[in-house]
Amino acid sequence: MNANAATAPATIAVTVVYCAVDTTWLAPLQVAPGATLHQAVVDCGVLDSFPELATAALDVGIFGQRRALDSPLVDGDRIEIYRPLQLDPMAARRLRAQARRQRKGEPMC
Repeated sequence: MNANAATAPATIAVTVVYCAVDTTWLAPLQVAPGATLHQAVVDCGVLDSFPELATAALDVGIFGQRRALDSPLVDGDRIEIYRPLQLDPMAARRLRAQARRQRKGEPMC
């Protein structure tokens, strides 16, 4: 018998997190070793709780690092499902700068 096979866990523990606009969804999950991000997202039930995710191209990561859905998981991973940006960060900066100029009475370019 292989020594590694004797010590390999039957499951690994991961956590799936999704932050909607008005709520945070978190689910601890046990998956088989070698499971992928996609398998964990499907198995955890988030797609049932948030049906809009089922039709969207999922943008996911582990501990803030974007990953492909076919990435393998390791014990302790925190799987994060990202929402699309509502406003491009550069556009938001321009709008804030424009609002500051208007408050100060500066001419706009």
